[in-house]
Amino acid sequence: MKRYKVKVNSKEYIVEIEEMDEAVVESQHQEKPMLSESPVTESNNHSEVDTSKNIVTAPMAGNILKVEFKPQDKVNKGDVLFILEAMKMENEITANVNKTIKKVLVQEGDIVKTKQPLLEFEE
Repeated sequence: MKRYKVKVNSKEYIVEIEEMDEAVVESQHQEKPMLSESPVTESNNHSEVDTSKNIVTAPMAGNILKVEFKPQDKVNKGDVLFILEAMKMENEITANVNKTIKKVLVQEGDIVKTKQPLLEFEE
């Protein structure tokens, strides 16, 4: 086990890194990925839309810092819908469809869980 001192945003952390046997590392690479059977699709911008329900869900747990749109607003693919803070990083949740917003289900300051619904689009 090796110890390192790491500095992030002017805060120091001590981390320990364990050296692994090559056979263990190789076996981890052979594991099969888990596949989702739900109709949720994920865009490159970390937003998810359940196409069967027109719902945008949170791609990760975090804190809603900013809500960019309100009900009845029209959004285009790529528009930033929310700023979500997770692990001290700000993440843009973007639209991956051109639609009109029916309901915004969260507000600024809300803490959300992974896959929690954030907004609903009109049909």
